[in-house]
Amino acid sequence: MYIRVVFVLLLIMAAEMTSARHVVKRSDDAHPLEAVVSTHSQELSRLEARLQAVENSAGKRAAFQAPLSTAVVANAPVRFDNGFTIGAGGYDAHTGIYTVPFPGVYTFQYQLFPPDLASYVIDLYVNGNISRRSRCYDSSLYITSCFASAVLHVKAGDKVWVQSDYPGAFYTGPHSFFAGVLLSPDP
Repeated sequence: MYIRVVFVLLLIMAAEMTSARHVVKRSDDAHPLEAVVSTHSQELSRLEARLQAVENSAGKRAAFQAPLSTAVVANAPVRFDNGFTIGAGGYDAHTGIYTVPFPGVYTFQYQLFPPDLASYVIDLYVNGNISRRSRCYDSSLYITSCFASAVLHVKAGDKVWVQSDYPGAFYTGPHSFFAGVLLSPDP
């Protein structure tokens, strides 16, 4: 693709050079052909830089999904311990913490589903600060799960995790999970 872009730009420059002899010379433009070449050279440099940025970001893939299979400790990162990753990874199943591999815009989703009627809070943390909070209330009629989704701009090395104030067992497998996907890497 890069070669095609350069070839097309060279063809455009050649056409401009051919038509440059028809350019009316201005008093402040000593060499009209040089002005055209200079303009196209600057445009070519700008396009090469954009192409390089696209090529650099094309290889940046990062995603994970981790269902829950263990009991939850209150007020600590939830260990969703049966996860898988795509691309750069970054999810640590031993701690429940996702370390961001590439800076950019990510989407994170989580859900916890208790086996009994309960009121509880679930937070999404980034570097020790609450980014999103979900509150689930005991309705006395049916069991309520907590689900939330967030789109965040994060930096490489940032730590992201889910934490609950409710300890104990939650439904596992597809009922309780933590997931994240890199949507758009920074250039």
